[in-house]
Amino acid sequence: AQNMNSGSTGDKRLTAFVAGDDQGSKRTVMKLAEDLGFETCDAGALSVARYLEPMGFLLIGLGYGLNMGTDIGFNLVKG
Repeated sequence: AQNMNSGSTGDKRLTAFVAGDDQGSKRTVMKLAEDLGFETCDAGALSVARYLEPMGFLLIGLGYGLNMGTDIGFNLVKG
């Protein structure tokens, strides 16, 4: 959560995954995330959101359960 205000950890940009059924709303959310500093990824329809939500629990488990700390986040690497 502490990286949500900058969209990055250190010098690495994080990825904000956005799912929804309304294209206009997704564009708005993606623009807001980009303005904060995130890279964005259109993850598809709203039904995909159920797969994105557990990613937050994974970060909590990594950060606190496995003592990786709170300066972590997701980044989608495209080749």
